[in-house]
Amino acid sequence: MILAAVDDAAAAAGLHPGMALTHARALMPDLDVRDADPQGDRALLHRLALFAVRRWTPTAQVDELDGLLMDISGVAHLFDGEQRMARHILRFCHRAGLFGRIAIADTVGAAHALARFGKERISICRTHEELTALGSMPIAALRTRRASAGWRAAAGHRTDRRSGRDASCASEPALGW
Repeated sequence: MILAAVDDAAAAAGLHPGMALTHARALMPDLDVRDADPQGDRALLHRLALFAVRRWTPTAQVDELDGLLMDISGVAHLFDGEQRMARHILRFCHRAGLFGRIAIADTVGAAHALARFGKERISICRTHEELTALGSMPIAALRTRRASAGWRAAAGHRTDRRSGRDASCASEPALGW
């Protein structure tokens, strides 16, 4: 058995997704382990996306198996700015028993990488500072497998949507929800 996800306490103890359960228990004997439920997680993410559209953003979608992608262009001011909006969403997640991380950036890729590989629960990347923010991240943050498929699918298409802000929310269940 391998770990599907870890919370902050487990990560601080050196545990990470993909680690063998026996190794994890050696590092953290009192580890609370629960069966992963990918289908249940996906259904929950779809419900959260619908909730996000009703409460926070005009557009939200499930991003991979562990997050949401929201276009927050033109709505952050309704929450007194991006930082307060992110804190508001994280408070909701906490009340719902979910652990979340939020990243806001001009590009989907930067928001995705910061939400999953950044060090802070809230990461806000200023305009044109993506390279600085992402420079020290591992190659996995680049989503290369997904990006190459996207390039093939988008051949011949031109996207000119650079003025918007994207927020990526990665949920990190404690070994399944």
